[in-house]
Amino acid sequence: MKDTYVMPENTLHNYSVCRAPKELVLVPEARHLCSAYEAPELYRRKILEFFQKYDKTPV
Repeated sequence: MKDTYVMPENTLHNYSVCRAPKELVLVPEARHLCSAYEAPELYRRKILEFFQKYDKTPV
């Protein structure tokens, strides 16, 4: 992981204690807060899939 600000263990801990709907997507080549820049197609796809699954707001 290239993130030098947040250790992977912290990410996994935060993920495990969060009770809200979630999905962990790791981009090993990304620096801190840069996943959308390093893997834009993956980032966009995962965001859209998440909202399609959990957002039940009628349009």
